[in-house]
Amino acid sequence: MRAIFEELEFKTLINKFLNKAESKPKTDNNQLDLFAENPTNESDEPKNAKFESIKTTQHEYKLVENEDELRQLCDFFYYKRVC
Repeated sequence: MRAIFEELEFKTLINKFLNKAESKPKTDNNQLDLFAENPTNESDEPKNAKFESIKTTQHEYKLVENEDELRQLCDFFYYKRVC
């Protein structure tokens, strides 16, 4: 069987099935568990605490009551770049 696998160049199959005695020892897998609770040394404050949020930003609301005010609002958003 080894001769057939070598002729067809099935090197992976030779290593997998015929060289079982020469198998390599498994190395440690350093991948973290997705659901594991890993202790951290950081404080409870989030990293992005200095950024503004919807709770810290002042808001200004305007009620559009007629078609003319609606056009003004549409023009405002059409011509102003909001970044």
